[in-house]
Amino acid sequence: MRVLIITSDRIAAAVLTSLIERAGHTADIALDAISGREKYLGLTPQLVVMSWDGNDNAVRELCAAVRGQDNRYYSYLFAMSSRLEREDRLAAMDAGVDDFLQFPLDSAEVFARIRVAERIVSMHAEIHARTTEIENMARDMEFQNINLAEMLKCIQHANIRF
Repeated sequence: MRVLIITSDRIAAAVLTSLIERAGHTADIALDAISGREKYLGLTPQLVVMSWDGNDNAVRELCAAVRGQDNRYYSYLFAMSSRLEREDRLAAMDAGVDDFLQFPLDSAEVFARIRVAERIVSMHAEIHARTTEIENMARDMEFQNINLAEMLKCIQHANIRF
């Protein structure tokens, strides 16, 4: 998975990068929500880990931008904070966040949450692939129905003549 880390905390970014790479994924870093949004649009990562401050409108706008994208690709969003009180969690979920990481980071918990993100992103990709397959089949059937209708007209016309 491609992972975008958005935080101004360089130490947290280094720790997360190390954990993400140990889990077999690629990490990109943005130091603020504005550059994070630009990187997101250029990379379309499957996982975004961002510092969460409930008062940061740029982070809320980033969440809205991610959730407003074409749903062919699902990006799983983590909010990361040293304080995740109930109100913070609810505000983050309302903004579009899927899960939370709390400082100090616990590597086993980070790995477990990444596995959850992998499953959800994978299921979304499979659903999208199956939906595309069904849509293609529906178009093929529509074309076949048009051909069958034309053939039926020809047969009916031929029956009238005989």
